[in-house]
Amino acid sequence: MTPSTPLHRPFDPSATSLGWHSELIFARFAGVVTQRAGCLAVRTPSDPTFYWGNFLLMQQAPSDDSLDAWMARFDAEIAAGQPAVEHVAFGLDVPRATLPPSFAEAGFSLECSSVLVLGEAGLASLCKAPSNQYAVRALCMPQEVPDAVELQVQTQDTGFEPHGYRIHRQRKMACYAAMDAAGLGHWFGAWHGDTLVADCGLFAGETPHGRIGRFQHVETHPAHRRLGLCRAMVHHACRHGLEQMGLKTLVMCADPDDVAIGIYRSLGFEHCGTLWHLQRRAPQDR
Repeated sequence: MTPSTPLHRPFDPSATSLGWHSELIFARFAGVVTQRAGCLAVRTPSDPTFYWGNFLLMQQAPSDDSLDAWMARFDAEIAAGQPAVEHVAFGLDVPRATLPPSFAEAGFSLECSSVLVLGEAGLASLCKAPSNQYAVRALCMPQEVPDAVELQVQTQDTGFEPHGYRIHRQRKMACYAAMDAAGLGHWFGAWHGDTLVADCGLFAGETPHGRIGRFQHVETHPAHRRLGLCRAMVHHACRHGLEQMGLKTLVMCADPDDVAIGIYRSLGFEHCGTLWHLQRRAPQDR
C-alpha cells in the first residue's frame, strides 16, 4: 500500500458533503470524531452497536484489493476497546459508488440515502390537515421517551435482532433527550389519544455549511399511514425549525425507493446528494 492510495491520503474536512456533515452532528454530540489519514474515525462508546455511530468515513471509494487494509483500520480505530462492536461500517462521501467484489464476498452490502434540503423560503403549505382525532406536538422529554421507543420497536422491519434493537433505540432516544435539554432541538410526534403513532426528530448543529437542522427517524405506525400524519408532523417540525429555532437550512436523508420521499418533496425538499453506506451486519442482525 503506497502513500498515494486512499487509505493514506489526507482527509479534507472542507470537502465533506452537506449530508455527511449533518450526520456528524449527532456523532460529535454523543461520541468522538477523529481525523485520520484517509478517513474520519467515528466512535460512540455509549452506543457501540449503532452502526452509524461507529464507522469510518472515506472520501474515496475503496478499491477491490483494499479490503484487508480497511478491515485492519476498522479494527484498530473502531472495534478496539469496544467488544460489543460486531459490525463493520464504512461511509463513502462520493457522488457514486459500486460494491467491490472482494467486499461483496466478505458479506458487505452497499446502500444509499438521498440527501434532501429545504431552505427557509421553500416550505410548501399544508393543504390538508389530518383528522382532529390526531394531535401533532413536540414530545415532553425525557418523560415520553418510552412512548417513542415503543413505536420505533413496533415499526422496525429491517431485520435487526429485536432485543438489541430496543436497547439501541433506548440509547438513541436518551441522546436525543440530552440534545433537547441542551436546546438543540426536539422530538416530534402525532398522537391518537394517549398513543404515539408517528414520530421524528429535528436537531441543529454547527457545520462548515453554517448552522443547519437535521431530521432523524421519521416513522408512522402501519395502522395510521396514508392519513396525512407524516406530512403534517414533518411540516410542523419544519415550521418550528425555521421559525422558532432560526434555522435557514433543513436536511432530510431518506431511502430513495421509499414512498415517504414523495412526501418530503411535496413539502419543498429538494435532492442535493447521496449518502453511501458500505456495511457488514453483526451476526445477530443478518
